[in-house]
Order: sequence, then structure tokens, then C-alpha cells
Amino acid sequence: MSGYSSAVKLEIEKFNGRINFGLWQIQVKDVLIQSGLHKALKERISGMKDEDWEELDLRAASAIRLCLAKNVLANAQGMKTAKEL
Repeated sequence: MSGYSSAVKLEIEKFNGRINFGLWQIQVKDVLIQSGLHKALKERISGMKDEDWEELDLRAASAIRLCLAKNVLANAQGMKTAKEL
């Protein structure tokens, strides 16, 4: 019996301002879902410790920034949370 691996390689084109934003946004949300980071796009989860929420938000924001081309990333420098991005 072969083992099931939940590891999924996710690659999306970096958003550079020229590709379809709506499709890119769907793919980024899917990446966040697969990574367990999508909750950072919603309101803070009640009962979650501050440091746990901050870690979740930092990881989600980082994942989003890694999906941006440098020219777009330069315009997002002041954005710190996943929701802002």
C-alpha cells in the first residue's frame, strides 16, 4: 500500500501588473488555503493568542509578497498585514 502525501508543489506566476489580477488573486488564495494561512485574510480569530495571530498574519503576508513581482512589491512596501496586501 502506497502512502499518501499531502505535499503539493504550488507555483503561480508573480503578479507584475500585466497578468489578470482576478485569476492571480484566486491562485494566491488557493496557495494560502493549501498552506493553512487563509484565516489571516479574515477578522482575527477570537480566543487566538496574540503571538499566534501575529505569526499567522506574518506568514500569510510573506506568502503573498513572494507572489509579487519586484515592480509591484515596491508599491506594497508599507503594507504589513495579509489583509492589506
